[in-house]
Amino acid sequence: MIQYPGAQYDEVLFVSSLHAPAEIEYVAQTPFGGVPVMLMTYIGTFKAALYAPFLWLAGSGHLTLRLPVLAFGTVSIALLFLALRRLTDTRVAILVSLLLATDSIYLLTCVFDWGPVALQHLLVTALLYTSVRFVQEQKSRWLFAAALCAGLALWDKALFIWLLAGFSAAAAIVYPRELWGLIRKPRLAAVCAVGFAFGSGPLLFYNVTHHWRTFAANAQAEPNAIDGKLRMLRRTFDGSGLMGYLVLEDPAGPPPALKVWEKGSVALNDGLGDPRWSLQYYVLLGALVLAPVLCWRGSGRRISLLLLLGGVFATAVMLSTAGTGGSIHHTVLLWPLPQLLLGLALFAFFSRWPGGTSKAAAAVVLLCVVSNLLVVNMYLAHFIQNGPALLWTDAVRGLVQDLGRRPGRVVFAADWGMLQQVEYYGEGRIGYHSGSDGIVPGLREPGNAVQMKRFLAAFPTVRTISPWNEINHFSQGTSRDPRAAARFTDKVRQLCPGCTIVAADVLDQADDPSAAHPTFRQTSSYIKRFRHFLKTPRTICGIHNYSDVNRFRSTGTKAVMKALGCKQYWFTETGGLYRFGSFWSKKTKKGCSTNASCQLKATKYMFSLANANRKVTRLYIYTWFGGITPRFDAGLVAAGKPRPAYREVEKRLG
Repeated sequence: MIQYPGAQYDEVLFVSSLHAPAEIEYVAQTPFGGVPVMLMTYIGTFKAALYAPFLWLAGSGHLTLRLPVLAFGTVSIALLFLALRRLTDTRVAILVSLLLATDSIYLLTCVFDWGPVALQHLLVTALLYTSVRFVQEQKSRWLFAAALCAGLALWDKALFIWLLAGFSAAAAIVYPRELWGLIRKPRLAAVCAVGFAFGSGPLLFYNVTHHWRTFAANAQAEPNAIDGKLRMLRRTFDGSGLMGYLVLEDPAGPPPALKVWEKGSVALNDGLGDPRWSLQYYVLLGALVLAPVLCWRGSGRRISLLLLLGGVFATAVMLSTAGTGGSIHHTVLLWPLPQLLLGLALFAFFSRWPGGTSKAAAAVVLLCVVSNLLVVNMYLAHFIQNGPALLWTDAVRGLVQDLGRRPGRVVFAADWGMLQQVEYYGEGRIGYHSGSDGIVPGLREPGNAVQMKRFLAAFPTVRTISPWNEINHFSQGTSRDPRAAARFTDKVRQLCPGCTIVAADVLDQADDPSAAHPTFRQTSSYIKRFRHFLKTPRTICGIHNYSDVNRFRSTGTKAVMKALGCKQYWFTETGGLYRFGSFWSKKTKKGCSTNASCQLKATKYMFSLANANRKVTRLYIYTWFGGITPRFDAGLVAAGKPRPAYREVEKRLG
């Protein structure tokens, strides 16, 4: 599976620490030169430091990128096994380790480490194992190792604070005497403090010298997005969370000639009806409820309460923090807590009901292992048949090879998600413009402002400007920085005071687009923060409402309008879809039977939606030509012939 997708932008983001340290968040200056410390405000350079010798010895390739993180994941499973064997017995440890090793989300997020999460899993399981050893043996070296792992995990990714805070609070509730006894022993307290400070030292030094930027930039509450985050957590449990993101739902073109084993994978998946979720969903959820009950009268009572409370507290922090929990690479950071609780529940169950009942419970877990493997095969079959999703395209390797034959050129990336791959596969030898790649350019920088002035001077007839496209879509740098989007808009207005400025261009992005009654809390929350920083009058705002138009509803458009509060609205990208992957299905075809009739119906609805609100003054229908790309087609004309939707537009224009 490793060879199918290309490198994703965030998967290779760490190489900037090695090839372009001037572009990262913080480099500490020492008498021996600069030392990269922080890749971003909440991500350290620990992964880059570990990868440096691999890249130096083996170069930058698929195997070099993905085998080390696969090894991290493998070791984390081994550490889970060793910890569970000490807490329970060998049989339970084997069953739970098999379940985790076949968990599609755990496996794929480790191998394709865009989170990054692989090191987090390694350090968390190492923390678990060393903590168990310390509790059982009371040797200070294990306490030091546990504290070191916690510190390194925090430096690697500050989101570890969820688990650290959650389990600190849980330990104070479940083990108050033991915790107080540890604090009262100066030697052990010092060992713990030194280990943690040694691991988290780079992060602490960065924050002390930068006004605690990690927390100031990332610690914002977001209570209105909990529904969407809970749905993402459910998809992490059942294994379906990466469909459409890592692999395509439908073929992007005719499949290549398949090898025998590839045909076998595809045939198995088709024969089983393309299984999207695993039975482990029910087993893990059951363990969350039953573990404290089953363990209540046994030796595992307090440890099960610790794991349950710690997990609940950590999840609560994740759910309430802005920008976290809405993606698989966040929710999977809670793993392997559910598996640990399952192990404790199984051990208590086996102890209480030995014999045939225990064998039946073990068989259920093994059935879940098989179900996990079928979901993993489903992802593999989609890689083989349909290919990786756009963000994971392998085309970038061919691009780098071509760029390598053009020495002396400097690359400018016209969109997000390309430069880091060029930097990785090109091993830092290909120059690039650091202000490109869809990252929000700082128009306050004199050079960028000059370029904008030159553009306006070269094209004096351009008097209407939309500073950014779909500011809330994940492919745009502004989706993670509404303040930057607002500043960009304000600067464009300052440079062109007589221009018509489309103050925002927002996608009607639902928390769950396929929900029967969708909510738009995340989009509304983003707009609220954008408005807080925006100084430009909201005279005209743009909306991309494909989702509403093609689902024949108005909830998203109304929610975006309410959040924006503008005087006028332009539907700056809208229209009926002819084809968009597998969008048109029995569920979405409401009263239409063919792609052409559905596109026509959506086009009619687009006009009725615009006419229903007087504030909507313009429509920009996308697009004129269809049948160009295999996945997306909203064209009014295809192969030189008008489609029925074209006739509708023609009729409306008179």
